[in-house]
Amino acid sequence: PSVFLNGQDDLLADMQSAAFPLGADDRTLFVVAQFESAGWGGVSFGALGCLQAFGLGVTAEKGNLFVESYCTVDLDESNVVANGLGFAVFAVRVEGAMSTLFANGNLLQTISHVYATLPGSIVVGADHSLSNHVKMQVAEIAMFNSSLSDREREAEENLLYAKYFGQDNGGSNGNGQGTDNVNNPIPPLPESVSGTGLSLHLDAAHAVQHVNGHVLAWGDQSTARNHLDVAFGQPSLVSQAVKGHPAIAFDGKDDALGALAFSGLPLGAAPRTVLMVVKYESPGWGGLTWGIPDCMTAFGLGVTSGVGNLFVETFCTADTEESGVHGASQGWLVHSVTYNPPLVSQYLNGRLIDTVEAPLNTQPGELLLGLEISHGDYVAMQVAKVLVYNRAMNDQERRAVELYLEDAYLEAPVTP
Repeated sequence: PSVFLNGQDDLLADMQSAAFPLGADDRTLFVVAQFESAGWGGVSFGALGCLQAFGLGVTAEKGNLFVESYCTVDLDESNVVANGLGFAVFAVRVEGAMSTLFANGNLLQTISHVYATLPGSIVVGADHSLSNHVKMQVAEIAMFNSSLSDREREAEENLLYAKYFGQDNGGSNGNGQGTDNVNNPIPPLPESVSGTGLSLHLDAAHAVQHVNGHVLAWGDQSTARNHLDVAFGQPSLVSQAVKGHPAIAFDGKDDALGALAFSGLPLGAAPRTVLMVVKYESPGWGGLTWGIPDCMTAFGLGVTSGVGNLFVETFCTADTEESGVHGASQGWLVHSVTYNPPLVSQYLNGRLIDTVEAPLNTQPGELLLGLEISHGDYVAMQVAKVLVYNRAMNDQERRAVELYLEDAYLEAPVTP
């Protein structure tokens, strides 16, 4: 069952709500609902002032999902239109100054706010001033006065999804939304390296926002939150790409994902380690890159133009970081690199294929996947997982992670 609100004059309210998170306290809000019109409105609580209210709903004109802060210029609006999604499990998590919006477990948006929520009313079906209404159906609302971890949030989402839709949240809800189910669960990263210096963690089984398989964004699972929220072309989600696990496919023509800025990724000549589970399907230039388009100011992994050899991106004309190993015909592989200044060491499935000295000077800029840092070339490829650490792993650590990735993703044992 659900409660229907007509979008004209229906609303539910308690003018003296209590026991909700106040000020800048951490919180997690879940709403099982179907939005059927634009707003402003949804579920909110607090007072009538900028950052003094908090909630989840849809905007007035476009009906986009947004996080309520009751500010005039509401920067908390996502680019996802709620009308047409059908019933879904929506969630907002606030941790410190960061607010993260989810739909059916898919990351939609991360924004920065320091809330100052005040005691006040709780309103359902209208904006917090009661002046605008939204047509919607609501089945359940749950508020936690803490910021749930990803594992805790996903567990709650799965409970709600199973309760109302009769299946785990791993599958699509019938409207083309959601991350495809993973038949072979992947164990967590080795504890010794799982979080130490991890500044980018992309996993095609998690935090992929898509509509009918067309990927709009790919959320970073690391604490750096380097979400790829800019889509070029139509990258696609392949549900059973490698050993039963999903991957994101790029067509080599105009598909790419990126972020206009990043944080926590290694800059200058700082040590680093990059590992990628990838299937290159054409020459490049392209792969994973961050920085700006100038010699030694960009860094990443990919394949070269023309030949399609595995290489480490530095955006230099005579790229000495090119290996003699063809990448576009290898099938699925684990491609990795460590930079322990001044040495760049490149590996294929744990086997050293190239070592060279390089005076890196990586600069702040864009983070791109499937597109060269100058936006000049694309590469056809499928990517299942990306890990970037802001430190140079020793051989034992690096090999432990490579073995974990090879065991999880590659069809046959690899002997480096």
